[in-house]
Amino acid sequence: GDVRMRAEHVTSENARCLRFAELMKQGDVEAAGEEMYSSHASLRDLYAVSTPEIDWLVDHAKGLGIQGGVYGARITGGGFGGCV
Repeated sequence: GDVRMRAEHVTSENARCLRFAELMKQGDVEAAGEEMYSSHASLRDLYAVSTPEIDWLVDHAKGLGIQGGVYGARITGGGFGGCV
């Protein structure tokens, strides 16, 4: 149920944070950005704190890609529709 999904997010987010930190130490900003997109998907699907508008912004940012100056994006802030 909801508690299991949220717990899955928390444990996977901890692993993502550790990978993100290591990737940044290595200077691999592209892979670190992918961790941010994965984080957003988990926050959306498992933790249920995103909104369609925030999802659109993340998708749009991802569509711009590295050529557009975007390496990664995720919901952040207070949740339940925070900011990107």
